[in-house]
Amino acid sequence: MESSRRQQAQSDLGMNFEREDLKRNAALAKEQERVEKKQAKREQMMNRSSYRMMVKTAKYMDKYYLDPLIGLIPGGVGDTISSLLAFPFIYYSLCVVKSIPLTLAVIYNILIDVMLGAIPVIGNVFDIFKRSYVDNLKLITGYIEDDK
Repeated sequence: MESSRRQQAQSDLGMNFEREDLKRNAALAKEQERVEKKQAKREQMMNRSSYRMMVKTAKYMDKYYLDPLIGLIPGGVGDTISSLLAFPFIYYSLCVVKSIPLTLAVIYNILIDVMLGAIPVIGNVFDIFKRSYVDNLKLITGYIEDDK
């Protein structure tokens, strides 16, 4: 309970706490609505078939070392197949996420993987250690989750 004298002094100084509380609550409600919209969009993006394809591609190519095995195919055919399997990452970053910087980072990772893989014999060893598919998936997932 505040005295009427204190209330009068606060109103004379322009200190209306009720109005500020209403503004704060409105701002909190607006922020909560924004967070809920962002979460719904994030779930929608992660439930797309192209996202699931990227997860499976990253898993098989880098975690099960399919990328170096495909790279063993002679004549550059293996590296071509490997780079073709990276198109879902480019599509998703360009058409779904709609981010040019993200797309350029994904393409850069793919080009580094192709260039390293093009070196005979040693390129396959580099493919074991350079996990471009997992890196691209981390980039895209981080972008979706607003990870700086």
